[in-house]
Amino acid sequence: ISLIGLAVGSGKFRTDAAEVMEMLLKTQTGDNEMADDDPQMSYMISAWARICKILGPDFAPYLPLVMDPIMKTASMKPEVALLDNDELNGMPDDADDWQFVSLGEQQNFGIKTAGLEDKATACQMLVCYARELKEHFVEYTEQTVKLMVPMLKFYFHDGVRAAAAESLPCLIECAKIRGPQYVQEMWAYICPELLKAIEAEPETSLVSEHLNSMARCVEILGAGCLNEQAMGELIKIVVTTLKEHFERQGERNKKRSDEDYDEGVEEQLVDEDDEDTYTLSKLGDLVHALFAAYKEQFLPCFEQILPFATKLLGAEHPWS
Repeated sequence: ISLIGLAVGSGKFRTDAAEVMEMLLKTQTGDNEMADDDPQMSYMISAWARICKILGPDFAPYLPLVMDPIMKTASMKPEVALLDNDELNGMPDDADDWQFVSLGEQQNFGIKTAGLEDKATACQMLVCYARELKEHFVEYTEQTVKLMVPMLKFYFHDGVRAAAAESLPCLIECAKIRGPQYVQEMWAYICPELLKAIEAEPETSLVSEHLNSMARCVEILGAGCLNEQAMGELIKIVVTTLKEHFERQGERNKKRSDEDYDEGVEEQLVDEDDEDTYTLSKLGDLVHALFAAYKEQFLPCFEQILPFATKLLGAEHPWS
C-alpha cells in the first residue's frame, strides 16, 4: 500500500489513479473490511491523500468512502493513566508504548503513545483534502472544523497541533461556496480559539505555524475579520512574541561568552537562531496580511509594534 501511494504520488500515474483507488477501496468493503486498528490503515490513509493530490476535484466522489476511517483515526483519544511510584515500577517490561512524566514525588502521568502517529497522519491528510478539493470538500468542513479547533491544544503530539493550525485557512476557503454568513459563523468559532492557542503554545516552532494560520485567515477574510477585542489580543500576542525573541537572543549571546562554550553549543544556538528567524518571518507575514486587509486603519495598531521593528534594524542584530 505504501509503495502504491508513493508511486501515484510521483505524478506519473494519473491515468491509473482511479483504478488504483478502486483496488484500495475493496479492502474497505465486503467481508474483508479492514479493522480500525489495522496497521495498514495509516498507509491506506496516506495513499488516498497522494491520489487526491493527483486527481484533484476528480477525487471528490471517493470522499464518502474514505472520510469515515480518516475521521475515526483523527478523532482517536489517547489512553492516559495516573500512577503512583509502586504502580509505575510494576508496569510490565514490554510497556514501551507508554511515556510517563513525574508530577511530583509520588505521582506519574502516563500516555499510551501507540496510535498518536496515526492520528497525526490522519489530521495531515484532512489538511490535504481541504487544500486540494476546496469547494468539493464543503460537505465535510463543519465536522472537520469541530474536530480540528479543539486539537490546537492537543499537547500530546506536536504534529496534531501543527495540522490543526494548517487546516483552518483551508477550511475557510472550502466554506466560501456557502456564502459569507456561513464563513463568518465558522470564523467566529475559530478566531478566539486560535488566538488562545497562539498565546498558550509551548513550542516556539509551532508558534510560527499558528501565526502563519492566522495570517492566511486574515488574507482570505479581509478587512473586518477581527473586531476591536480580537485585534487587541492579536497585537498583544505579537508584542509578547517580539519581547520573547529579544530575551532568547540575549540568553544566546550570554551562552556564547560562557566558559563551557564550544562548537556543540554553537551548533545548538545556530539552530535556535534559525527557529527564531522563522518565527519573525511569520510575524512579518501576519503584519503584511493585516496591512493588506486594513490599509491605513492598521497604523494605530502598528505603532505598538514599531519600536520592536526599529530595534531589529540595529547593527548589533543579525542581518536576518
